[in-house]
Amino acid sequence: MHAYNNFYPNVYLVLGFFYIRHIFPKLLEIMKKLLSLSIFTAYSVVGMAQLPVSTSAENKNAVLEEFTGIYCQFCPDGHKRAKDFSTANPGDVVLINIHTGGYAAPGAGDPDFRTPYGAAIAGQSNLAGYPAGTMNRREFTGMQQNGSGTAMSRGDWATAGTTVIGESSYANIAIEGDIDYAANTLTIDVETYFTGAAPGSTVKLNVAVLQSNIPGPQTGMAANPTQVVNGVYYHDHMLRDLLTGQWGIDIPTTQNVVNSYSYTWPIPADINGVPVSMGDLEIAAFISETQQVIVTGATGPVNFTLPAGVSTADLEAVSTMSNNGGYCQTSITPEFTIQNNESFAVDSAEAILVMNGGAPISQWVTNIPANGTKLVTFPSQNLVAGANTFSFSTSVTGVYKYIDVTAANNNASADDVYMVSSTVNNYPMANDFEGLPLGGLPSNMIVEDNTGRLYAVDQSVATGLPIPLGGYGQSVTSFRFDFATIDPGTVSSLVSEKVSLANANGSEVQFDYAYGVRGTSTGDMLEAFVSVDCGQNWIRIWDATAGSGLETAPATASGSRFYPIAANNWKTISAYISGIDGAAEVMIKIKGTSALGNALYFDNLMIDGKPIGLAEINAAETASVYPNPATDKFFVELNEPTDFNVQLSTTTGQVVRVADFTKTTKAEINTNGLAKGVYILNISSDNGTSSQRVTIAD
Repeated sequence: MHAYNNFYPNVYLVLGFFYIRHIFPKLLEIMKKLLSLSIFTAYSVVGMAQLPVSTSAENKNAVLEEFTGIYCQFCPDGHKRAKDFSTANPGDVVLINIHTGGYAAPGAGDPDFRTPYGAAIAGQSNLAGYPAGTMNRREFTGMQQNGSGTAMSRGDWATAGTTVIGESSYANIAIEGDIDYAANTLTIDVETYFTGAAPGSTVKLNVAVLQSNIPGPQTGMAANPTQVVNGVYYHDHMLRDLLTGQWGIDIPTTQNVVNSYSYTWPIPADINGVPVSMGDLEIAAFISETQQVIVTGATGPVNFTLPAGVSTADLEAVSTMSNNGGYCQTSITPEFTIQNNESFAVDSAEAILVMNGGAPISQWVTNIPANGTKLVTFPSQNLVAGANTFSFSTSVTGVYKYIDVTAANNNASADDVYMVSSTVNNYPMANDFEGLPLGGLPSNMIVEDNTGRLYAVDQSVATGLPIPLGGYGQSVTSFRFDFATIDPGTVSSLVSEKVSLANANGSEVQFDYAYGVRGTSTGDMLEAFVSVDCGQNWIRIWDATAGSGLETAPATASGSRFYPIAANNWKTISAYISGIDGAAEVMIKIKGTSALGNALYFDNLMIDGKPIGLAEINAAETASVYPNPATDKFFVELNEPTDFNVQLSTTTGQVVRVADFTKTTKAEINTNGLAKGVYILNISSDNGTSSQRVTIAD
C-alpha cells in the first residue's frame, strides 16, 4: 500500500513526479535563442518584474501570504482561489504559501514544509482557522477572520486584493535572480525606487525564496485537481527561506533614487529533508512599513548560468504502465515514457527502474525526438505477494553536454501491482486483526490504499474511550476506514487471501462493522465482493451507503470523528454466497468509498461453508448459544435430545475446545483460560452441522 508514512519518503528519494507547466518549454525555447557565446551562458526560466526597477509612479501589487497545512481540509480550495486571483491579474499578485500551525505538523514519515518564520507571521495576523491569508498585511474592515487583525478567510482574498491593486504606490520594487549551476548558488538582485514620500514609520525590505512543484500529502486535494497528479499533490509558491530575516531590513526611502541590494544563497540539497529543485525555485521581494503593512511586492525571473557547450535537456518521466493481470499474475513487464520537452532531439539519456525499493535497474535510451516521447520497456520482473511498487526516472547526469535543471519532473511512480499469496486456505478463514499495533496492517490481506488512512486501531488511538475498539467491544483491535479524512470519491479496499470452497455448500461471508454519520454528511459506502477468478471479476454480495442504511450508531457532531463507544454501536453482516459453492479458489474484497463522512470500524471477517453431504441442523434441532459474549462459560442448547460434537476454534483455525455429548439438549463449555476475542463454534451431529461465532469477554 501507499501510506503517508511510507509513500512520500519514497517519492522524495527520487524527488517526485510533477506535471510540467505548459508555458515552460516555450519560454525556455525563447530564452535559449538569447544564449551568448561567452564562457558561460545564461537563460531565464520565469519572469515578472525584472530589473531595472520602474521609475514611474505605479499602482501597488497585491501580496497574499496564505497560511496552510498538509492536513487542512479546505486549504486546497484556498490554493485554487489564490491562483485564480493571480491568473486574473497577471503581474500584479505575489503568492507566498506559508505552512504553519497544527495542520502543518507532519505525522510519521510526512515531509516537514514548515519554516522558522511561519509561526511569527501567522501569529501577528490574529487568524482563527485555516486556510487564512493576509493581503499586504492590512486590516480590511468586515473581512477580519477573527473580528480584528489582518487574517481573512479565503472568500475575501480576491475582494481585498482587488482593492490593493487599484491603489497608487509610493514605491516600486523589482527583483531578478541567477543560479550559477557550477557554484550551486542563487544570487538575487533587488532594486527599489520611491516615487512618493514614505510615512514616518520604518520601511523594510523583505526577500523570499519560494519553490513550486513540491510533491507531498494534502488533505482535501480533490478541491484543487490541477495540482494533483497520480494521487499526489504538488505544492506551489511554498516559502523556503527569508534572506532578509524574520521581518526584513531597514532601507532608505529617499525619493527618485534607485537603491540596489544583492544576496547570494548557497542552494542546499534539502530543507527539513524536503529536496530543493533548482528549476522550481522562485523569488519574491516586498516593501513593508515596520513588520506589518506591505506597500507593494514583486516576483522576478530566475536565470541560469551554465558552463560553455552545455545545454539544458528537460526530460519528463510519465508512468504508462498498466496492470490487467489480476491478483494471481506472478510477473510483469515494467514500462514508462520519457517526454522530451525541448525543441531539439536528445540523443542519449538514462532510464532507471526501482522496484519495491530495491537496487536500481538501468538502461540507456537514445534518440528521444524533439517535443516527442520514447517508450522504455524493462525486462520482465517477478512479483512478490502483497503490494509491488514501481518508481521510474530519467537522467542526463552521465551525458556531459546536458544539464536538467528541472529535475523534479524526472520521476514517476506507477500504481501498485498487487499479488495474492499462492496459499489456498481451508474454510473457515477469518481475520480479527488482533495482535496488530496501532497503525498496523494485516499481513494476510492486501490493503489497497493510497491515502494512509486505513489501518488497525485500538483504545490508544484516542483518550477517554470507554470500551475496546474490537467488534462489540469484546476484542482489542479493529480496522478503520477513516472516511473523515479521505477525499470524496477515493476508493480503498481490503482483499483476502484465497480460500477453497471446493467441498462446501451454504457458504457465507460474515463481518462486523460500526459507523455513525458526521453531522448530516451522507454518501460513505461499504461494499463486499466475491471473486472466483483471482480478482479478474468481482460479484457484489452486499453494500450499504451512509444515509441509506450504513449507520449503526447515532450521528456525531459535524466536527467530531465517530468511535464505537457501546456494544450496540456494532452490527453483524451475513452475506450468503452459496452460488459459488464448490469453487476451488475464492477471494473476498471489502471496498470503502469515501464521501468525506466519518470513520468506519471493521472487524471479524470470516468466510465459511459446510461440508458437502452435511446439511444445516434442521429447525427442530437449531442450536442456541448463550450467553454470547461469554465470560467463564457458555451453553449450547438444542430443541431435542441429540448426540452431537462441539469444537471451538480461534479465527486462525486453532482448536481450543472439543467435547462430545450424548442424547442431551444442553451442554456447558468452559472458557476459563481462553483469551478474549472471537471464536468459531462448530456443532456437528448425524443430521448436519451448525457454525456460529462466540465472543469471549473479560
